[in-house]
Amino acid sequence: MNIARFIRNNLVYYGRKNLLLASGIAISAAVLTGALVVGDSVKHSLNRIVELRLGEVTHVVRAGDRYFSTELAGKVGMETGTPISPVLMEEGVAIAGGGQRRINQVRVIGVDASFDGMAGTGDFFGSLSGDSIIISSNLAGRLVVSPGEEILLR
Repeated sequence: MNIARFIRNNLVYYGRKNLLLASGIAISAAVLTGALVVGDSVKHSLNRIVELRLGEVTHVVRAGDRYFSTELAGKVGMETGTPISPVLMEEGVAIAGGGQRRINQVRVIGVDASFDGMAGTGDFFGSLSGDSIIISSNLAGRLVVSPGEEILLR
């Protein structure tokens, strides 16, 4: 018996088992390929969301319950040669409608004109007057306010 005849007899005798094995391998390969494609797509989507939210921000130094001076940001920026902006992040309460509508645990982020250079937003934040704020559309909808209306932040 030569090798070709041996292989042919084997394929004929174990044909159904070989077909099931090949089908299982094909299905497994398809499932793994699909999982890799979906995983790569999800990873790309998450990276894109991070890029849109953070922009060029690569590092953050948090002081906890203490504060840094704005001069420290200037000194660190001069030493490292990178654009740095001091940011004040606090939790507060937003009140609108003469006290009728109140949203607790609002994230309040204070930035100055130096944030424009770091974030690449042109002169967006630097052009705001001292009593102007920008709120998210979600918060505006919950407070039922439109541009120009007064809200109180505490």
